[in-house]
Amino acid sequence: MKKLESVSDVIVFSSHSYGSDEVRTTHLMNQFVANKRVFFFESPIIGVSSVPTYFLRKGDHEVTVIQPYLPGETSVFEQKEALLNILKEFIHDENITHYAIWTDTPKTMPFVRKLSADVIVYDCLSCYLQKMPELEKELFEYADVVLTSGMKNKPDKIETPLHDEESELPANVLHIIPSLKRETNYSSH
Repeated sequence: MKKLESVSDVIVFSSHSYGSDEVRTTHLMNQFVANKRVFFFESPIIGVSSVPTYFLRKGDHEVTVIQPYLPGETSVFEQKEALLNILKEFIHDENITHYAIWTDTPKTMPFVRKLSADVIVYDCLSCYLQKMPELEKELFEYADVVLTSGMKNKPDKIETPLHDEESELPANVLHIIPSLKRETNYSSH
């Protein structure tokens, strides 16, 4: 299993904004900055700028927050293309070469497919099997590491898009015990 130690940077895609106090992603990234550059890619703000662009700001604990801005008169396809171009420009501008993608939503698969991350982590905070079954299955297949706190009956069993609840955990799936989420000292190694 590929490890986060092999990368110097982490690019985060989340269904929640950076700083959301109840989200594991924020807590983990705040700790990762001790030995990695962490870039938190926010959802775009649409209609404020006439051209696709982005701004950077420092969040808590030195996490860099990337805020993209897109024109209002663009299709969803054009928005995805613009965001991908912003990501590629950002990666180039920041001289990011060995990096991980950390995501908690299958909606990021269009980016995961087209970027050259060394490690892909899917922090499975919610089940998207009902809403986006194909994308979630694809993300489970792409991910080098899948974190989950959802379990059915036993700590050593889990239901995923690739395995039913009676199967052993796939090698790339790590189970986080829900009651330890806040108390655990998460680290990248």
